[in-house]
Formats: sequence, C-alpha cells, structure tokens
Amino acid sequence: MAFRYRNAVHRLLVPINVTYSRFVRTIERKCVIDSSVFVTRVLAHLLLDKTGDISRTIRGCDIVRDIKTRYKIDISYLQAWRAKWRALCMIEGNPAESFTRLSQYFYNVELNNPDTVTDITTDVTGRFASCFFALGCAINTFRSQLLRKVLIINCAHLKGDYLGTMFLAIAMDTNNQVVPIAIGVAKSESGDSCTYFFQMLRRCIGEMEGLVFMTDRYGPLRQAINTVYLTAYHTYRAYTTYEFDLHMSALRAVVPGAELLDRVNPNRWSRAHFPGLRYNIMTSNSVECMNAHSRFARKGAIVGLMEYFRAFQQEWYSKRRELAARLTNTLTPWAEVRVQKRAVESASWIVRDIGYCEYEVQDGYRDAKVQYYDKSFSCKRWQLSGLPCGHAIAVAAMQNLTDCSHLASPYFTVENLKATWAPVVYPVGPQLA
Repeated sequence: MAFRYRNAVHRLLVPINVTYSRFVRTIERKCVIDSSVFVTRVLAHLLLDKTGDISRTIRGCDIVRDIKTRYKIDISYLQAWRAKWRALCMIEGNPAESFTRLSQYFYNVELNNPDTVTDITTDVTGRFASCFFALGCAINTFRSQLLRKVLIINCAHLKGDYLGTMFLAIAMDTNNQVVPIAIGVAKSESGDSCTYFFQMLRRCIGEMEGLVFMTDRYGPLRQAINTVYLTAYHTYRAYTTYEFDLHMSALRAVVPGAELLDRVNPNRWSRAHFPGLRYNIMTSNSVECMNAHSRFARKGAIVGLMEYFRAFQQEWYSKRRELAARLTNTLTPWAEVRVQKRAVESASWIVRDIGYCEYEVQDGYRDAKVQYYDKSFSCKRWQLSGLPCGHAIAVAAMQNLTDCSHLASPYFTVENLKATWAPVVYPVGPQLA
C-alpha cells in the first residue's frame, strides 16, 4: 500500500500480526505528530528575524496575525507559542543548557574587554547558585571618579523557565544619564545573595571615601551594605535642617500619617541630615527604568540576559561618545538647563556687599550669607547639589560674570562626560558559536 506523506509517496509493508485498521491509525498518528514538529520548525525559522531582538516581546496573537499577513497561512495560537519558544532556543540556546555555556560566555567577554570582572558560584550539589558580571570600562570609569560617588541598587525578578533575582548597580554620568556598573543573578533575593553581590562589587570598585548607596527599604540589601561596606553611607529634600523641621511641622499638621516618617532616620531620606553627598539623586527611579528596559530579556536564558546587558552598553557607549564629541560648552546640557533656570529665578534678587568677598543675598524668602570664593553658602544648596545656587548666580551677576560654569562641580562638565563614554565595549566574537 502507499500513502502521501510530506509530498512524497512511501511504500510500506504491513506486519502479519498487525490488523489493517490498527496499522492505519498508528501511521495517521505518527504523521500528525511529525507534521506538527515540522510545522513548528518551519515557523521557528520564519520568526528568527523577529525574536532576535530580545529588547521587545512578541505575543502569540501577533505571530498568528503576522504569519497570516506575510504568508497567507492560518496557524493556531498554540503553534505560534511553540514556534516562538523554538526560535528563542535557536538564538539563545536551551534555558537549561544556557547555564553550562555561561562560563564560556564570560571567558569570551573577558578576552575581548580587559578588566572585566565575572564570577559564578554553585551550591553544594554543584548546581548554579549565582553569578556576577561587570564590564571593565564601567568599573574603570567609576574608580577614576568621573562619576558622582552614588550607586543605585535594586532587584528584579527573572520570569523565564528558571526563576530567580537580578541585581543591578548603576551610576549617573555628568549629563544625568544612566551608567550600568554591574549585574548579578541569584536563585533568590536572600541575605546571602545580596552579600555576595556587594562583595563582588567591592572587589570591582574597592573602598571609596564618601561612597553612597541608594536602595529601596528591602531588609537584606540594607544588611548586606552594613556587612560589606562599613564606611559607606546608605540612604533611602530639604537643604537645611531648619527647612526640614519647618516643612515637617507643616506636613504633620495637614497629614496625620506623616508621623510615620518619624520612625525612619532622617539621615536616610533627607539631604539636610544626610552626612554624605547624594547630589540631585533622590530616588531609585533610574534603576527602575533599567528593570523595565530589561523586562523581556529577563524572560529568556541566562546567557541571553548577560549578552543583552553587554550589547546595550556597547550601543550606549558608541552613541553617547558621538554625542559628547559634539558638545562645546563647559557644562553638560542637563546641567546648563538647571543653571539657566536658577539664573532666571535669581534675576530680581537683591545682593549687598559685606566685605572680604562676603555678600548678603535677599531672595524674598530669607536672607542668605554668601562666601563667594570659598563656595560656602548658608542655603547649602550649592554644597549639596554640586551646581551653583541662585544666590551664587546673583553674586556673579553683580560682578558682571555671565558664565557661572566655573562654580559647578567637575561631575557636571563636558570634559568628564567625554571621558566617561570614551572607552569601547567590544562584542563577544565568534568564539561563542
């Protein structure tokens, strides 16, 4: 007998001890299974160009619609999901096998990017426990103090076949743009995994005087910082303690629940009481944006996640290096906007000379004492933000100085911005294949 299978005619001999009807049912079932696998493979190849970009996701309904539009073929929702999963495996590898390829991937990254720090730990059974990855260019940039000494730390959940936690440490450049420093992955957000991440971070950047960590109020992160970084400041906006107490009194009068803030040490969330310098960095929104940026990559294999982290840094360093090369001013565009805004606000302020480079500035709210050349101001805004306050700009205007860039911290200069993005992030290369 003969039957048509994959557009070909095959002749089969029926065993003597098998009835004809049973044989037909067996062959039909095998054809259905093989056809399903074949369709999945074909669809996976058609989806390679779309699933290759892990910065975005493709829903099953989108695949059904796209295949219908492009190829005039009707497929089911289940077929679409199977094809998507197979396409991802073809690009990133099987999620389980990805853990065995992680050490090879890290070796190739270190080979092409000097000073890169990677690490993998296993549990007592030899299975994956945690890993750490920090590119050498980001480490060297932070250690050379081209960036403000503030690290924002946060965690996000992995949502793929293997659940876990991703740790992320970022800094902010002179143009207030995100600079990823390190990424870590662990099985859970436990105290041991948090401590491991900060120990590896300390191995990268070492001990720095005045280093500030900003996190959410999650307990293990706070405990890990206190364990690993004994001299660092930890924070969770008033510029002076007087302002702080004044605004807190007004807040308590309006919102009874504001008394809950009294249970938290003001050193954690008030710039007036904070012993270190956190500049304008008041929240962890920047690292939250990074978590949102990686939401699709966190659903894939672990090697794909690490490659995503390296690839977008390669793109950022390239684009921002070109943009920084075009800048000719002393201050970065972000800093220029804030200085100009303060200049407009202080245009009508009254400045009186006290003597010996000391001035009194009346802004309509309070009188501020200014020691111009010592960069000492009673409002504390200059010292805490790193940018000249309105009182400093008003004194400079009285001296016919239109450019106040010399009053800003080096952390906001174009020179530092160019040095930050000058390094090159190199791809992994063909070794991974």
